[in-house]
Amino acid sequence: MKVLEETPDEYESGIVKITSGMIKEVYERILDFIEEGHEIIDLGCGPGTLAILCAKKGAQVVAIDASEEMIMFATEKSQKEGVSDNITFIHGDITQLEALFPQKKFDFIVSTLALSELRHLEQQLVFNQCWDLLKEEGKIAFADEVIPSNWGMKRLIYSIKRKFYSITTYWKTKKTTHDVKRFQQRLESSGFESLQTHQFASDTLELNIYQRMMTKPPPPVLSDHIVRGIKGRIRNIFCILRSGSSLIPIEAGLYTYGNPTNQSPVLITANYQRTVSIVSEAIKNQDVYLLVADSLGENVWCAARGDKFGLKEVTEVIKATRIEELVQHKKVILPQLAAGGINHRELKTTIGWSSKFGPIYAKYIPQYLKTGKKTEKQRTITFDLRERLEMAVQQSYFLSKFFFFWVFILGLVGWYVFPTISVFTIFFLSLPLVWVVYILFAILFPLFPTESFLKRGVQFGGLLLVLFAGIGLGLEGTIIEICQWAVLGYAMGIFLGMDYSGASPISKPTEIDKEYPTMIILLGGCLIVFLILVTIGLLIGG
Repeated sequence: MKVLEETPDEYESGIVKITSGMIKEVYERILDFIEEGHEIIDLGCGPGTLAILCAKKGAQVVAIDASEEMIMFATEKSQKEGVSDNITFIHGDITQLEALFPQKKFDFIVSTLALSELRHLEQQLVFNQCWDLLKEEGKIAFADEVIPSNWGMKRLIYSIKRKFYSITTYWKTKKTTHDVKRFQQRLESSGFESLQTHQFASDTLELNIYQRMMTKPPPPVLSDHIVRGIKGRIRNIFCILRSGSSLIPIEAGLYTYGNPTNQSPVLITANYQRTVSIVSEAIKNQDVYLLVADSLGENVWCAARGDKFGLKEVTEVIKATRIEELVQHKKVILPQLAAGGINHRELKTTIGWSSKFGPIYAKYIPQYLKTGKKTEKQRTITFDLRERLEMAVQQSYFLSKFFFFWVFILGLVGWYVFPTISVFTIFFLSLPLVWVVYILFAILFPLFPTESFLKRGVQFGGLLLVLFAGIGLGLEGTIIEICQWAVLGYAMGIFLGMDYSGASPISKPTEIDKEYPTMIILLGGCLIVFLILVTIGLLIGG
């Protein structure tokens, strides 16, 4: 409930409202298990309500929250309630429990409405650490939002409310929460067995009480059926079309191929559908472990540049999957395109795992695993015609959907209402033209005598200036109309050249950052000239 964390004094009343008052009954069910002298951890304690209630029953409580404001508020609240001697409040990350309590063991771990703030792999990481921190036959109680199991009015009302809260939360905090799915399976795979399950608030709030088993089951292995076969191919097509507008992640975790042993190699990649599909196809005949890190659905290159595939994500997937229980070595092979986000020495220092970068392209992985060395070919980014055309389709679809579609509609309506105003014809034709010029740029890309994306754009803009002027001439336009077409072509070429830099693995971020201000100036100049030409055309009736 991130949006409520900003106002600790209103948090409890907000939670009561969201849960239709049922959070109080959740507390009562949990307190039935708490005994005097129990040592307890409260994960994501918020304003300390549950921690204080446990302390009043004579328990010794350690309460953790990521919000410093919440910890300060809860500390003051516990002092007012007279139980501050029984509670230790810690400002910290609940995914780092082992670092907080390297030796300590507890009787009970509780958490209410905190799992929804964690991604699935983070949840698994927390559950693994809970097992390690609990005494034999220790218990945990987790209460959080869940989707009603049966389709109907309950589920519809919940979905509407959930969407509203998600939008509100993101708008105010730039973060979001998630309804919890399949966390029972994650608990069981971490070594817990169910004791009780209670549902509240029209089955949208669920309390699960589990007991620690004596031993953990083997690490869970996920199925890759969603990235292979017909369903995988369909999802890959959507990946191409929807790139830039929405991401298609797959579940992060451990996947296996062939018959891996305790000496088999361990590979790591990002959880973008298309990335995992390509890697899976390349290693389907190899005996390997594949760890899919949670990059929020972005591909390796983009995620590494955007701080979504780095030391934190690699460390997280290694710990959460418990891969160390399956292999006798501590070595991982990382994607070469992640080099900008991962430091070998930091990974070794942090969790004791050594790493090296594999080949640029997944198709070379089998050969690399066989020889253990990368050839020059395996180190080189080719950015061939197939890759460039794929990018052209991605960017064309994205711009068509979010910009040129509306320009097209404006042109269509304007052309019908004001057929004599030439600018509407330009708008009308801009949608099909954006597809043509993107594909043309993909074909001509290696022919431009420069590595600068801005200079490529300027050169391509010059070519489009001539081609678009020819379109205006072919439409029997006036000199003003021909100039309008020419300016549009020049601007489109500049924009397209720089737009390619954001999705091309051969671009250099530092150079791109330097070129963006110049691009803005050039496009601004094109806009001014275009508006002047439109004004002149209107004044002379063109």
